[in-house]
Amino acid sequence: MRKPKFRAVTSILLEFSKLNESEQNAFISLMNKFLLASYKRRKLFVEQWASEHASLESIPDEIENADASPPT
Repeated sequence: MRKPKFRAVTSILLEFSKLNESEQNAFISLMNKFLLASYKRRKLFVEQWASEHASLESIPDEIENADASPPT
């Protein structure tokens, strides 16, 4: 694996490790659905995720983090 790809993969794994158990289970469930999907369905997954990601990019961090519990 080339260095930039390895860096991307390890970065994703580090982010995954920061998720709580229910978030990790949700990620694994979606990943399994993606891996077992047909080519056409995979394309639909990617389009849906890209759309959701773009929508989230337009939300300021302050609003997105409003759901988080306040620091103690």
